Amino acid sequence: CIRDSAGTVLVAVVQLLAVVTRQQRLCQERSLATREIGNVMEQLMAQPWDDLTDEDLAAWELPETARNGLPGAELQIEMAAENEADNLRRLTVQIAWPDDGPVAKSPVRLVAWRSRGQEDES
Repeated sequence: CIRDSAGTVLVAVVQLLAVVTRQQRLCQERSLATREIGNVMEQLMAQPWDDLTDEDLAAWELPETARNGLPGAELQIEMAAENEADNLRRLTVQIAWPDDGPVAKSPVRLVAWRSRGQEDES
């Protein structure tokens, strides 16, 4: 009876450790993605207005630290004009990486608005 109880407790502890380890890894991945996406957005906001074209944005790549820490991750940058005069643009940066377990990972996304001449104000 005591052996059965000890075995049950041991199985429960091993399962709990597996869950805690997975959650810790997910938290580290999300933290890395959040830092990297912030860095990308900061660099984009510092770019001259005329360099914010769809072609230029398509050339951006995920930083090496994110590629190493988030295998299979993809960087997506989208830009949309917010008014007819195109003096305001919405930049959306997203990092998504594949899931290797039962819980789906949601991508990390950051949105910022940029106005013409904003780089001159810094």
